[in-house]
Amino acid sequence: MACCDHGTAAQAASMACCQDHTTPKVAQAMACCAMDTTNDPTIAAAGLGLGTPLPVKLMEVNFREPVLVGGKVLMGWYYIEHDDDRMARGEPCTYIYDLKALREPVVTFHCTHLERGPAPTATIVLTPTVNPAIKALAEFQFSNDTASHGVPAVR
Repeated sequence: MACCDHGTAAQAASMACCQDHTTPKVAQAMACCAMDTTNDPTIAAAGLGLGTPLPVKLMEVNFREPVLVGGKVLMGWYYIEHDDDRMARGEPCTYIYDLKALREPVVTFHCTHLERGPAPTATIVLTPTVNPAIKALAEFQFSNDTASHGVPAVR
């Protein structure tokens, strides 16, 4: 089953689509379709040509099934924003915005840095919850990054 079932073939090929995480460490297949926008000139224009990474990275994600993040259940299109400067100051470094209402984040949290191999595409990892109809966001990683960002578990 194709994850990117919208847009043209060229658009689908450029998207970092759902990856089937079936290893024991990651219990369930992803229920999303993510598009990495860190190299989008309309978003990252301030960093083009500088040779240094921008402190803020964005990923567009479509949660096609309910996903628990920070005590809230999300479904639909969202931006996941990670700000290295906020993280360095000990502030919540991850903001998740509903694409329909970008003024205020729907969830904020301080992620846990996780070292991973470079991701060829933007990825997210979902894990099961006590409710079989809802997955929880466990971590996310931007394309070409070796850092992944762990999401605090809701207790």
